[in-house]
Amino acid sequence: MKWSIQERGGVLYSSIEPHIEAVGKRIKGSELYFPKRMFIALQKDRIYWVYGVPEFGQMARLWIKRWLGDKKKRFIKTAHARYVRSRDALLPLMEAELPPTSKALLDLMPKVRAIAVEHTRTVAVSIDGFDDYFLSMFSDWIQKHGYEKLVADEKSWSILTAPAWPSAGMEYRHELILGLLKKKPIDAIADHCHKKFVWLTLGWGRAAATKKNVVRDLRKLQKLTRRELVNEETALKKYVRRIKKERARVIKKYRIPLRIVRPYLQLLDECARLHDERKEIQVRTVYVLNRIQKFIAGKNTFSPAQEEALSWMTEAELACVIRTGTFPKKSLTNRMQAVCFRIGEGAMKRDEGKNAVKLINTMLSEARETSSGKEVTGTRASLGIACGRAIVTASVQEAIHQIRKGDILITTMTTPDFVPAMKKAAAIVTDQGGITSHAALISREMGIPCVIGTISATQVFKTGDTVEVDANSGIVRLK
Repeated sequence: MKWSIQERGGVLYSSIEPHIEAVGKRIKGSELYFPKRMFIALQKDRIYWVYGVPEFGQMARLWIKRWLGDKKKRFIKTAHARYVRSRDALLPLMEAELPPTSKALLDLMPKVRAIAVEHTRTVAVSIDGFDDYFLSMFSDWIQKHGYEKLVADEKSWSILTAPAWPSAGMEYRHELILGLLKKKPIDAIADHCHKKFVWLTLGWGRAAATKKNVVRDLRKLQKLTRRELVNEETALKKYVRRIKKERARVIKKYRIPLRIVRPYLQLLDECARLHDERKEIQVRTVYVLNRIQKFIAGKNTFSPAQEEALSWMTEAELACVIRTGTFPKKSLTNRMQAVCFRIGEGAMKRDEGKNAVKLINTMLSEARETSSGKEVTGTRASLGIACGRAIVTASVQEAIHQIRKGDILITTMTTPDFVPAMKKAAAIVTDQGGITSHAALISREMGIPCVIGTISATQVFKTGDTVEVDANSGIVRLK
């Protein structure tokens, strides 16, 4: 396999433009451990990130090796500090009134974009690299020291490689339950959790940041008895402690010296946190930039078509609209059809329109693994076996609207906005992702089988197929 492809539906061009800028800065800056070959494309609302597998794998392993050897944890501390700074800057912009003057808007927009660019340069590609290659590096390290039986022991290996870090989804549910147990007013709980966790319902497209989802979740929890709430709150509070105890039992069972596993487990836990932090900053910046576009359209009484076109503009083009208050004569038809960026040999080339469509089709035909087989293999994220009707999609909207209770969700990757569909699934299968990916974390919390990193599940299976997911063995097959 020469290429690794990540595909996602429901994405706006304005959502990825800051990330394109970050990639351009990394290329020009010749930054350490950056992919030498990449292809980024957006066709209508579907995005494709394609990496050269050999180069990406080599780069990711160098990253992980470097982090393991960094006793001062410079990368982790820097990334977390930037997250805190970015979050604090974005929170007031989520719902507050936007500045009415053109000058204030022209000052605000670059600041929000700068947050997206900085955060992307810090953690975006590196966390993907960690996800894809950490488990194989850890496995190699364990076996090198003579513990092959541990890796073959499915249950023990699954326990050892579960991050001892609660996902944002777990923290959200914990705070809802705590509020109910303390008998706080529903509105007060909803206000607090909406402000802190609204990003869990957002994505890369247009989404409403509403409290309705929080209130709905609270109403469901109110149906539980107080004892049930207390039991769940206790389990959530002790989650990290339980994971660490279960890890300790595995380490003791196989008599592994702590010096062999401690650096890997610490990095696993820290990167699990960064995974959620990265997603939060990404979707918050997308939401605020979308708010700015909508505000500009309303202020200048643009038509719906013109408002749609705003989301396809570069920062410079949008700034021109803010300054003049008029819609540009230049047509964006080509860009709105497709746009792609080819990265190689220290340069980035851009194409739009028909030429971009042709390049995208050529790249995808080369990148996608053609297979006439009836099964795929991947990484075991959450153990178990399930069988059901497959729902195959890269779009969160399609997943939510099509999936029924007991279906098998097969997608390229999941993000927080996939959770409503994941709750109905009997099992989850993804092309991409590693042990700290969203699909891996949420499937473990939900206790449903999950196989990640299959590369080609969305190509091998189609919606309506009857599929068996054997997450104990990491195999997904047609029935």
